[in-house]
Order: sequence, then C-alpha cells, then structure tokens
Amino acid sequence: MDVAKRLFDYDTEVMAVEVKLKNDADEKSVMKAIAKQLGGDYVVENRLMQHSESLKMINMEKWITFLLLGFILIIASFNIISTLAILIIEKKENIGTLRSLGASQKAVSKIFVTEGWLISLSGAVVGIVIGLVLCLLQQQFGFIKMSSNSSSLIITSYPVSVEFVDIIAVSGIVALVGFITSFATAAAMRRYFHK
Repeated sequence: MDVAKRLFDYDTEVMAVEVKLKNDADEKSVMKAIAKQLGGDYVVENRLMQHSESLKMINMEKWITFLLLGFILIIASFNIISTLAILIIEKKENIGTLRSLGASQKAVSKIFVTEGWLISLSGAVVGIVIGLVLCLLQQQFGFIKMSSNSSSLIITSYPVSVEFVDIIAVSGIVALVGFITSFATAAAMRRYFHK
C-alpha cells in the first residue's frame, strides 16, 4: 500500500471503496442506502456496472450473432424449397390422382405448405432443445472460458443466459421463414401444374 501511495502520489485520497455483501443481502437496497449516505458526489456501482463496456460489447455480439444466424436460416430455407420441389415432382402422379378424386388445387397446395412448415418446425424444435442443453451446460460447468489465463478476470467463463423472449423470437423467425418458403414453393407448384 505504501508503494502504491508513492507511485500514484496519493497521501490521504481514496479512489474506491469495495463493499462485500452477505449472500442474503439485497444488492439494490444496499446500493441505494450507500448512495443516499454519500450524496451526489460519489458513484455507487455493483460489479456488473463497473464493467458496463464489456457487457455492451457482449450484448452487441448477441444481436450480431442473432442477425447472422437469421441470415443462415434464410439461406438454409432454400434447402426446404429444393426438398419440396423434388417432392412435388416425384408425387406428380399422386397429385393427379388427388385432383381426379376432386381435390382442389388449393387443397393440394395446402398439403405441401403444411409439410414444409412441419419440416421447419421440427428442425426448430430439435435446434432449440440442443441449444438449451448447451446453454444450461455452459451455465453449470462453464466449458467455454473467456481466456486461458482466467486468474485476472472477474468472469472466467463465457456468460450465458437463457431467456424466454429469445426462445420465442427464434421460434417465431423459424416459423415465419418456414411458412414463407413453403408457401412460395406451393405457389410455384400451382404455376408448374397449370402449364
């Protein structure tokens, strides 16, 4: 401490005071009480607030990852289109039979839209389950480390938080993209059979 005072030219000044709370303490109420006691000249922050820039970067990384995965999902939807197109070509005779039995073009199209949508939704369910398992494992065991030398870091493992809103957003995007691609394929099918 004496060396630090001499190096930074501090005799009686204090830059920060750290407070350790008991496990059952309410952090927000303690912060409010300390801020009230100290007045407006002092800043009271918890550990996460002190690293707000890092948290902003992590949040930005989350949204960039979300956009990139959405883009990958759109590209992967072409796989659904090609699968449905091949299925339509293979089932041309069956479609003809359904039409002969009185099924409308709209009813036949609805079958392929539903099938494409089921393919998308089943892929989404499997992907979300695998993602949840990986996130829960990361929360519990911290397999992915922030750095090989984690002794100087406050957070040693890559932070992961499973949020219900994210699951709903991913499910909604997958359902929407799956429906649009299936609908586009069915519309192309109608034009194909009208030739």
